[in-house]
Formats: sequence, structure tokens, C-alpha cells
Amino acid sequence: MAGARLAIVADRTEWLAVIHCCGEIDQSSVADLEAVLGLAVLSGVPVVRLDLRSVDFCDSSGLHCLLSAAAACEEAGKTFELDPGATVSRLLEMCGMGERFNIARPRSAAPSAAPEFPAA
Repeated sequence: MAGARLAIVADRTEWLAVIHCCGEIDQSSVADLEAVLGLAVLSGVPVVRLDLRSVDFCDSSGLHCLLSAAAACEEAGKTFELDPGATVSRLLEMCGMGERFNIARPRSAAPSAAPEFPAA
């Protein structure tokens, strides 16, 4: 999957860090996601939410990243929420990992505009 791209956009309020991803999470892109997640865990927010609804592909390195982020949040006393989208939901189901994550529930308020991702 040479040339695959992962776009990451991070938003933050005083109580929530949301990391939106678009593209492919694999061995060549996972380090960027790990770095952004690490900064979110170190931030002062109590909730870290990872939005993967626009992810087309996620391999075992991506799954390891999700497990590590959840563990880091737990260790730091933060809540880790995952909005997996269809692709990552299938991966979690195939691996029997769906129950290991706090799945983000749809918010009752109108959603904000989707994040802008750089053109491919």
C-alpha cells in the first residue's frame, strides 16, 4: 500500500480532544497517529475521542495503536472514546475486540461541520 495517506485533524475544547482521521492507518502512517494521540493524552482534557469514520483501511499496527491509546488514557485517568466507522468496526468485530473500547455515542446536538482534510 505504498503511497497511502493518512490525514489527521485534531480539535480541542476544555473537556474534549477529538482526533479525526481520513485515509489508511498502517505501518507507514501509524507513527503520526501515535504522536497526535500521545499529545492528546498529555493535554488537560478528561476525554480523548478518536473519530475513524473516514478511515478506509486499518491493519494490525493501527489496532495496536488503538489498544495502546486506550491503555494510556486509562493510566492517565482519562476517558478514551472510539468512533470506529464501518471499516474499523469490521476489524474490531473480526478480532473480537469490540468490547474493549468505549464506543462514542452520537451526540444529541447537531453535529459540527465535518473537518476539512487536505486534498490527496
